Amino acid sequence: MSKLDFNFEKRFSEKVVIKAQGQIQFTETDLCVAIIGPSGSGKTTFLRWMAGFLQVESGYLKWNNETWQEGGISQTPQLRRIGYMAQGYALFPHLTVLQNISYGLRTLPPEQRQQQVKKIIEIFELTDQSDQKPFTLSGGQKQRVAFARALAVKPQLLLLDEPFSALDYDTRQRLMKQISVWIQQFKIPTIMVTHSPVEAAALAQQTIQFKDGCLQLT
Repeated sequence: MSKLDFNFEKRFSEKVVIKAQGQIQFTETDLCVAIIGPSGSGKTTFLRWMAGFLQVESGYLKWNNETWQEGGISQTPQLRRIGYMAQGYALFPHLTVLQNISYGLRTLPPEQRQQQVKKIIEIFELTDQSDQKPFTLSGGQKQRVAFARALAVKPQLLLLDEPFSALDYDTRQRLMKQISVWIQQFKIPTIMVTHSPVEAAALAQQTIQFKDGCLQLT
């Protein structure tokens, strides 16, 4: 079992405050947690803080017995070993599919990097697209590349920000099923931000709601 303990407060002005406090537990059968709420409620801000991309005024963040942020301690995203899939996928337009997936593995020896990337490209059925640039890909293919890139680094926690928002209905339905399978296959604790209760119900075993800037465990 893995757990994430957090106490979070972010101020944007005197009136705009986002707060969250609690613990999320993951087991082998309960691997995915959905954070739901309307636009502007604080979901993505909370996710970016967990990833290490955002500093806050006060609070702590602990993964199992490892402190990611508290007081003057703030580990980098790389040290946290987090896979992050941004809304819109954030693929590098000048890099090929293979290069995008390889990006987080730049520090590995070339042979190890090549083997790791080859395996993940095969799993995500991207072999035929490996030399293509993102602008040539469909929405579903872009999502698979972004997901593969997030998993290539072998993260201990996976963060997904609105992973289905840019997809048409049929593609969304197909990839929701596929991502659910991948999460179980790789056994990676996952937190997904979404505004859709349907997406939350399809993938997640636990739900957290953001409302009026505050997190509510449900």
